[in-house]
Amino acid sequence: MNEVVDVKAAKAKSIRQTAYVLLACAAAVPLVTSFAGRFSSEVAGVFLGRATVVFALAAFAIRRGWMGQSPVAKAYGLLALCGGLLCWSVASTVLTTDAANNSKAQRSTVEVQAKELLASFQRHLVAIDKDLNSIDLSDALTPAGLTSAAAISASRAKITQYLSTLDERDQAIKKYRADIEALARNVDLDEDFRQGMVKGFNSTSTKWEKVFEEIGTSQRDLLASMTAMLDFAEANLGKSQMHDGQLAFQKPGQSERYNALVVSVQASAAREETAEQHLRQMQQASAQPK
Repeated sequence: MNEVVDVKAAKAKSIRQTAYVLLACAAAVPLVTSFAGRFSSEVAGVFLGRATVVFALAAFAIRRGWMGQSPVAKAYGLLALCGGLLCWSVASTVLTTDAANNSKAQRSTVEVQAKELLASFQRHLVAIDKDLNSIDLSDALTPAGLTSAAAISASRAKITQYLSTLDERDQAIKKYRADIEALARNVDLDEDFRQGMVKGFNSTSTKWEKVFEEIGTSQRDLLASMTAMLDFAEANLGKSQMHDGQLAFQKPGQSERYNALVVSVQASAAREETAEQHLRQMQQASAQPK
């Protein structure tokens, strides 16, 4: 009789040992997969936490439900439980690995799209800058440019063209932001990635937008000062003369008004140069290796 009991006890012990091996395998699968870089350690921790809860509840149910069963039957119940946990661990790991791979691929696709938007935006800015540089306003405020109705009209046309190109640049900047925000809004990824993408974009783009806003404001101020000078020159056509290469006026107050306009133009030009210097500094800083 004792021999039969000993055989059954040994059998139950062997079955439990097998069950424990399966349980260890179930725990090892997500850990090994995490160490291999298939998904994060946080995900592996969630797996183990869930498995522990499931195992504890199932073990408690088996213990309470099979209280009258033999040790061998209980051992088989434990074996079935651990085998089920192993199957669940393998299946969940495979599904999570596939999901992680898909997420990684989607993130790469989004990053490529963001880089393409940036490259397109930069090409547009280069083209706009080329258009601005092609508009020659250097002779607009020369004595020859201020004493000819045709020259004044030509300068006004150039200023209008310059303003239109500045508007195009403003629209390009707004469009780039809208495109990036739309990309982040429509991306089929987790919210943390989306928020991180928007935060990273804002931290960089806001600085550049402020610089371009500073440049745009200073350029428009300069054009407004030049327009005021052209208005003055047009109103006084035929009322000035050249003296030592400079304009000289006959009526009282004309010279004072002209000199005030010259000071305004010079101040606006200085502000524009300061803004462009800020842009060059940012460009040099961004070109430095990180």
